[in-house]
Amino acid sequence: MYLRDFGVVKFVLLCLMINSGSALAAKHNNEQVRPGTVLYKLVEGAEPNQVRGLNAILRGQGLVSQVVLDGSQIAIATFDHKGREKAIANILKNSGYVEFAEPDVAVVPTISPNDTYFDNQWHHTAVNSQQAWEVTTGSSSVLVGVCDTGFDVEHPDLKDNLRIDLAYNAEDDNTNIFDADGHGTGSAGTLGALGNNGIGVAGANWNVDIIPVRIAISDENSSAYISTMAKCIEYAADNGARIVNLSYGGIQYATIDAAAKYLRARNGLLFMSAGNDGQEFASYPDYESFVGVAATDQNDEKASFSNWGTFVDITAPGVSIATTYPDNRYVYYSGTSFSSPLTAGIAALMVAANPEITPKQIEQGLFSTVTDLGASGDDVVFGHGLVNALAAVNYASNLNSYSAPQSTITIDNFKSEYNLDELIHFNGSTSSDADGTIQTYSWDFGNGETGEGSTFSYSYASAGTYTVTLTVQDDDGLSDSTTTEVVVVDSTVLVAPSGLIGDVTGPNVKLTWQDNSSNENGFLVERGVKRRGRINFEELEIVPAGETTFTDTVASPGEYRYRVSAVNASGSATSDTIVVSVTDTEPSPQPGTLPSPSNLSGTLSNNVVMLSWNDNSEGELGFIVERGRKEKGTVNFYEVFRTQDANYTDNISDLDGGNYGYRVKAYNDAGESGYSNTMEFRKK
Repeated sequence: MYLRDFGVVKFVLLCLMINSGSALAAKHNNEQVRPGTVLYKLVEGAEPNQVRGLNAILRGQGLVSQVVLDGSQIAIATFDHKGREKAIANILKNSGYVEFAEPDVAVVPTISPNDTYFDNQWHHTAVNSQQAWEVTTGSSSVLVGVCDTGFDVEHPDLKDNLRIDLAYNAEDDNTNIFDADGHGTGSAGTLGALGNNGIGVAGANWNVDIIPVRIAISDENSSAYISTMAKCIEYAADNGARIVNLSYGGIQYATIDAAAKYLRARNGLLFMSAGNDGQEFASYPDYESFVGVAATDQNDEKASFSNWGTFVDITAPGVSIATTYPDNRYVYYSGTSFSSPLTAGIAALMVAANPEITPKQIEQGLFSTVTDLGASGDDVVFGHGLVNALAAVNYASNLNSYSAPQSTITIDNFKSEYNLDELIHFNGSTSSDADGTIQTYSWDFGNGETGEGSTFSYSYASAGTYTVTLTVQDDDGLSDSTTTEVVVVDSTVLVAPSGLIGDVTGPNVKLTWQDNSSNENGFLVERGVKRRGRINFEELEIVPAGETTFTDTVASPGEYRYRVSAVNASGSATSDTIVVSVTDTEPSPQPGTLPSPSNLSGTLSNNVVMLSWNDNSEGELGFIVERGRKEKGTVNFYEVFRTQDANYTDNISDLDGGNYGYRVKAYNDAGESGYSNTMEFRKK
């Protein structure tokens, strides 16, 4: 989105007003995109056929080349069809093969015109910076990435805090970070201008290591493509940045969300300006991977230009912010471009105060210590409220002394299953906090719906198994979550049996199946025979509810079809049909026709079981060795081997620990003998 939004700035030293309005361009409704370029990310765990399908679509749309960012796995695809970027992105989104797809939009630094001159840095007083500096003024061991138009590397208030060895131009893939615009030098100064050095201004951090990354398209065009922003975020993450600031538009793009998640997974946190259109963007997503920062004025009111919506997480001063400017000068800037680095700088102070602090804890510390503005609590204009540097730094310093709350869930009317529309009474009131009080109870019912309060009664409209999550947060901003599962059934709907199989022994067909219903009256077993091209099924038996086996005896060899239906008063649900072949209808000999093996004995050593037994018959074809694991006092045997010898060696290395039993029987064409004695071994 090509949102050139430069306005008026005032230089403190030269007392000049420079109007860069000639660089203005349309906002939002006239997007500038990188020609022929689409950004996307393959769905996680994509199957080979999905990859082939995606590649076919890419080729069909005229793919020329693509580059995949190593960390976030964002693909930058170039096509030979210019002007079809949105159409191709929509095709990819609708394919189901990608998490997101969008054109590579150009966005601008988020500053606004300002013609009011101030002679001090009022914003530090507003957020209690001076008191925070009594605790820490920052640390050169804290790396902070700044993605912007460029940087004046010789500015006396910046040069000692810039890591020139890590300088990077993410657009041109080189080390040129010259700032032709001044915006980047200004945002870097707001975050980390040297303090207490007798000149200029002080940043939120007096001491910090800034990773300077230029993302501007060119010296003449300070806008940046979102793909370049993603490269900057990933570069900063790979170089150890704990904090990254991005004072540009583009807070609504999934590409930024993906890059921010990559940064967050590497213990870093992104701060991004909310934008300067002075309006609400209700359709923008509220991404949880980064912090969206709005702006206030000197009266703690929303700055006239500051955007609002659910994407706003926190607010900081953004009007007439005195900061650094190229050529050793200083300037007053206005915009969320400067409320964002101020907040990011305070986050860097928190890291300096407690290097072990996590991104989640930084957010908790910032959000729980704000000065509340506007509507009570978290709102769409100010987010959680106005950032408070002193309180946030104290939170970080004392973090290890805080005790997190403990969340617990009980269900007052607990049952193994609930019916549709039946109220379930969830209770979180037994949750506790050892060193404070629980402030909020947030419920997630596992179907996209949520609730608030220590207790909540809820019913489900659809059957299924739902994971219910309770998250509690205490007065220190610490939180804890716990989950429980509830099963909801539709008592009027049957679920068909599954896994139907048929084992044939002589004329006997033993059917087994999986019972998937809890409300059947029984199971209808049917047998079908194909005659004159048609299959005619006949009822064999109605097996009682809960039973999952039935044995059918047929009169003649042939091919038989079977199906099983769960039935109750409301109807039936039928399994898949299976086909079995019966080749021998002579009755199977009863066990005992052959003498049984005896004196089964064995040893277990190094996960190898060695068995031997007495062969008591002369007419056997061999022996069937069966093994089973003992559970609840019963060994469930199954065949593991057939041998003509009176011994067998079994390697059980791959089996789980537990008690295992063995038994042996002889067999020939006439049938099988009875079983030998049983031997049991315990695998540790």
